Order: sequence, then structure tokens, then C-alpha cells
Amino acid sequence: MKKTITLLTGLFLSAIIYAQNIDTVFVRNLTFKYEEWSWIVGGINPQGLDSTNKKRYKKFLKFLDDQNAAGFSTNITYDSLPGRFAMFAFQEYWANASAREHLGQGIDSKLRLYTPLASFIATADAARLAAFQTRRNNGRDAIE
Repeated sequence: MKKTITLLTGLFLSAIIYAQNIDTVFVRNLTFKYEEWSWIVGGINPQGLDSTNKKRYKKFLKFLDDQNAAGFSTNITYDSLPGRFAMFAFQEYWANASAREHLGQGIDSKLRLYTPLASFIATADAARLAAFQTRRNNGRDAIE
């Protein structure tokens, strides 16, 4: 079992070495509800961004503000969402059970469909699975 996990992790990591850098990936024409966009923006800490991503963040906020959404259920399409922001949304979504409960599957399913993010999402999934298995095995070892 450990050999399989190690092999899979190695394959994912080697795929990333040859894949694009997350800063060069942009998610094109992504449509979320205003509620989902608001949740994503609410979790981004602009102080932790470099100057390039701060500019992208400000542009993103201005675009959402200019949309003047009527309510949380309004669909808004944003073109060229930086890959780093998309991966942040994906990882935060999976780290937050209440977000999954209240927002549904929109963030997860739409980002998984975007091919340039596939290797990054696979790595995040593998890391989450490895952390789960480690915690589970530590619990089993403590019981036995």
C-alpha cells in the first residue's frame, strides 16, 4: 500500500516538474455565483501576495464590484482568473466543511473541468489523501 502511494505521489510530482508553473495558468471564462466569488475573495489575504498578484487581485475586485450583482445567486463570468487564486479557492473549499455544505459542488466541479489545472488539482488531492491516511494510520497505531 505504501509503495503504491509513494509511486502515485512520485508520478504526480514528476508531472508537475514538466507542467506549467501555477503563475502562468489562467482560468478562462469561469462562471460562479456571486456568493461563490464573494467567498473566494473573502479568503484571499492581499498582504500575502506579491506585487503582480496584488495587481491581479485589485483588478479582480474591481471587476466584481463593477458587476453590481443583484444578489448572491447572480451568475458572474470572469475571464483570466489567475491559477494561484483558483488553486487557493480549490484548497480552501476542501479544507472548509461548512463551505462544501453551504456552497455545494460548484467550485470543485468547475475547477476540475479546467484542464490546465489538472496536474495541480491532482497533487492537491494526493496530498489530502496522504494526510488522511497518515492521520488514520497514526490513530490505528495508537489504538493497537
